[in-house]
Amino acid sequence: MDMDWKTNMAELGGAFMVSWMVLGEMGDGNMVMAGVLLAVTCAAMAGAHVLPMFTWISAMTGDLQDTDAWIGNVMRLVMQVLGAGAALVLVAGDAGVSAAETAPEM
Repeated sequence: MDMDWKTNMAELGGAFMVSWMVLGEMGDGNMVMAGVLLAVTCAAMAGAHVLPMFTWISAMTGDLQDTDAWIGNVMRLVMQVLGAGAALVLVAGDAGVSAAETAPEM
């Protein structure tokens, strides 16, 4: 099975944008910016699951014996975690706190 880098990068970018929106922009009460970020994410990431719940639902409703599909879904989940982690680091850096101080609160 070859790595589908287009899908992986869509998951990484989508999870980053959603996490950045939730962690950073919506915390400031800037709803216009949050709406713009959500619209950009939806437009740019067409076909990406973006959220782990969609990836999990896709895995559970597909062919459970298909190993390639499972590997693809696991890679989507890994990219979503990496994207969310990158957003967490970015938002924590802007707030002047370290990621280690921010993560336990979640």
